[in-house]
This record gives sequence, C-alpha cells and structure tokens, in this order.
Amino acid sequence: QHQDSVSAVVTVDQNGIKSTIHADQFVIAMGNESRPLCNTIQVPCPIYPVKGHLVTISSSVDCIYNITLPNGIGYAAPMDHKVNGRRLYRLSGFVDFTPNKEPDQHRIDALVNAAKVYLDDVEVIDKSACHRPF
Repeated sequence: QHQDSVSAVVTVDQNGIKSTIHADQFVIAMGNESRPLCNTIQVPCPIYPVKGHLVTISSSVDCIYNITLPNGIGYAAPMDHKVNGRRLYRLSGFVDFTPNKEPDQHRIDALVNAAKVYLDDVEVIDKSACHRPF
C-alpha cells in the first residue's frame, strides 16, 4: 500500500476464507458508512451524512403528483395506496449537518404546516429522521 492509495483489499467469506483482490483503484459505495471505513484506511472521503426528516401523512385530497412545499422547504410525494379512502403522502425536507438522528419536532411541524397549504386536512401517520449521504 502506498501512503495515499489502496492497492489491495482482503475479503473474508462466510466460511472465514480470506481472499486478496489487487487493483489500481477501488470504489467505496457504502453511503453514510463510507466515511468510517475511509477513516479507518486513511483515505479521503467526500461523503458527509446529513439528517433529513420524513413524515407520513394522510389527506382526503387525492393528488397523484409530487407537490413542492412553500418556500422550497420540502416535498409531498403521493404514495401508491390509500387508507380509509385517504391518500397517503410522504413529506421530506430539511437537511441538517448533525450526528443526531432524533427527529426535530420543529422541523416536523414546519413540514406538516407547509403541507396544509395544499392538503388542508392533514393527519400525521408517522414521523422520523434518517441520515442520507451528501
């Protein structure tokens, strides 16, 4: 191994058998888990985990197209199915550079309130936050 590159990778299969793969270049495609691996093998990694918020809502408004929420804070994407005659939508928006994965209630409320501009009878079904690669 050169100081600034990786020239071989050792893999271990389910039986514990090791194999070495030699190459001029490798691609690390592990999403948010790329950074910890790159730190371990001491190579640069241009991937940063960012926190995004997701809210599943229902509404009697039956829209089949994505809706851009006011001020561009996010999107309401209609889902394929309905519950009790109400269309389900997935709200997504906001990107925060933070290791904290807990949902921020202020962010959730802002997404729901923005969705109410177009979907006035919104009912929140589920809310969460996740890390996405940036």
